[in-house]
Amino acid sequence: MPRHDVCKQFGAGGTRITSFSRVFTMCGIFCYLCANNNTSDGELALETCRDRLKNRGPNHDAILWYESRVLFYGSVLWHQGVSLCPQPIDTDETVLIFNGDIFQTREDMQESDTRWLLHGIERCADENAVLKLLVSWRGPFSIVFLRKRENRIYFARDAIGRNSLLLGLVADSGDIFISSVGGPFASSVVHELPPNGLYFIDLKRMNEPSCVTLLPWTDDDCTQIEQMFGNALTIQLKNELVIPQQQSTVQVNYAYVV
Repeated sequence: MPRHDVCKQFGAGGTRITSFSRVFTMCGIFCYLCANNNTSDGELALETCRDRLKNRGPNHDAILWYESRVLFYGSVLWHQGVSLCPQPIDTDETVLIFNGDIFQTREDMQESDTRWLLHGIERCADENAVLKLLVSWRGPFSIVFLRKRENRIYFARDAIGRNSLLLGLVADSGDIFISSVGGPFASSVVHELPPNGLYFIDLKRMNEPSCVTLLPWTDDDCTQIEQMFGNALTIQLKNELVIPQQQSTVQVNYAYVV
């Protein structure tokens, strides 16, 4: 069902009310990281779930390869902004795919969430700034983006885990994939990504078993995440970048689906 949001903006002239209708986004996102630059493996993995991804984003879909090593796929359900925002978005600094809704006012309320997020990410100087930015977002989301100057793939779900995001490891090749839908992925171990923070993969260390790092939202115990994939892939914790959280009355219950 459509949801109607009303935003109040207070100024010297009194109260101005701006209203807009929104529907929760159902875009499909997929990213495949080839450990040995074998592009056919990424394309085959995508084909196993492409129909499901396309069902979530029937208005547009596209594939983008970065340096013949990282495949990005995005399918878009257009419901916001004056024109459709194609995905993946590719700029000189960033490749981005996004699924979600961000419920925050901005100067141009006609701008799509995807482009608004892109501009915010590209203003960040380092990983700490990126983490602080994602902590500030309000709404359900899952996101994958490449910061080219760092040669890193970042990915995350909102802290309540409202939008699905899967993390998979291909046992035979060591390839890694991130997807908003499941599929019959061959020879793979797949887990629902715990919504505990911002993850990143350093592409220069793709062939190492500890190439995934977690920057947690809070100082909660995340040690159970480190061995989700056993010895084949270790998720490192980087706790020094924890962002203090505002006091909240919401009780969050993380249920992991494996």
